[in-house]
Amino acid sequence: MAENQFTEVSPEFWQKRWEERKIGFHRSHVDSLLEKHLDKLVDGRQNIKVFFPLCGKTLDMKCLWEHGHTVVGVEAARPALEEFFEEQSIKYTASDLPDGLGSLLTSEDGRIKLYCCDLFKFNSDLEGSMNAVWDRGSLVAINREDRQRYVKLITSLLAPDCRYLVETLEFDETKFPGPPFCVSEQQFYDLFGEKFNIMKLDRKDSLEEKHRSWGLDKNSHALDLNIIQLHICTHLSSTARMSDSGCDWIKAWETNDIGFHQQNVNQGLLSHADQMINGRENIKIFLPLCGKTVDMKWLWDKGHTVVGVDIARKAFEDFFKEQTISYSVRPLPNGEGEIFTSDDNKIKLYCCDLFKFNSSFDGQYEAIWDRGSLVAIDKSDRHRYAELMKSLMTKDCRYLLETLEYDETKFKGPPYFISQQNIKEFFGNTLQMCFLENKEIFSEEFTKWGIDSLFINMNLLSLK
Repeated sequence: MAENQFTEVSPEFWQKRWEERKIGFHRSHVDSLLEKHLDKLVDGRQNIKVFFPLCGKTLDMKCLWEHGHTVVGVEAARPALEEFFEEQSIKYTASDLPDGLGSLLTSEDGRIKLYCCDLFKFNSDLEGSMNAVWDRGSLVAINREDRQRYVKLITSLLAPDCRYLVETLEFDETKFPGPPFCVSEQQFYDLFGEKFNIMKLDRKDSLEEKHRSWGLDKNSHALDLNIIQLHICTHLSSTARMSDSGCDWIKAWETNDIGFHQQNVNQGLLSHADQMINGRENIKIFLPLCGKTVDMKWLWDKGHTVVGVDIARKAFEDFFKEQTISYSVRPLPNGEGEIFTSDDNKIKLYCCDLFKFNSSFDGQYEAIWDRGSLVAIDKSDRHRYAELMKSLMTKDCRYLLETLEYDETKFKGPPYFISQQNIKEFFGNTLQMCFLENKEIFSEEFTKWGIDSLFINMNLLSLK
């Protein structure tokens, strides 16, 4: 094959591979990354429907089936599907699909349904929506010109709560044109970034001896694993709520609907930073739901270490880019998210669910600056939030908290109204409150909330 000459693949291409037993892509064991990240794919759900595009005879299907889930696969090569059932000693029946589309092989219990047909002729009319997708070897087998069509097909099959686990390969395609095809990180984001929330789970060198026959070496072959979810938000505003899914929050950043972001350092922080810092040097300061606030750079410029948490990856990318700070990114253990770290290691931004963050990630903090975080938390989660904040405080921690006060009969939030009494209820059992300031900040822009007054309250909290 000439250099850079890409092989066009088709259903007939894969059928021939199976007929000629050229199936080096088949694994005789369950995929190790699926085993490692199965909990994230299933997400605590029982008896869900899991889709396997271009499934072959993968043992991963039996693994999901044995966990009590329903498996739906699509494959053009009938021998692969017949061999799966025979090798796994699972009884099945075969039937023809309507309109000559292909055939359906179904286990006796009805929980394994393998469609023998052209993947691009499969649709939700045949099997409804899927709760999960395991894509190992499918996207990387799709012709480049068909990738957008592939994404459209997969998207059309997904239930709103679907979690889509995708394994891709990245290598020097001047040495090996594929298939399997290289899908770079940027190509992946270009394909899925508009409609999906993307969380990178793993990246590793997966070079095996067979890859050397492709002309690759240890420096030119990597495997990426991502888990992605559809954006399922229906209404967005600059008052995006921080729900458990974080969907509104992420979408607000991706659509640049971030009216909550301030271009300047927060005035409350400027006024009361001395009380929060309390004469200490090089302390570690925590900013929950930090977004890309310039407060982080201001504190960093003063010599402190800044640690932030936010679920919106774009916020962190924007922060480092706009502040011209060099940084690196790496995945967190157990696939909880990613950490963005400045080159001097004094800014650490965790891209993950705030409620999955804890002191095991980065210890405790000498200060907390909470502007826009507590007021963004659903009312039902506030006590849980308070317990998290308290667990992150060192004995000498000083917690600077900004809250909003308005007529909540006129505006329900977010950002939510937090009274002084609320703060006592959340923190009063273990923290002492020092009231610092009540200041009116109402302006014309807030009339859209239906209110005619708006105050901020500043409090400084510390352990009793």
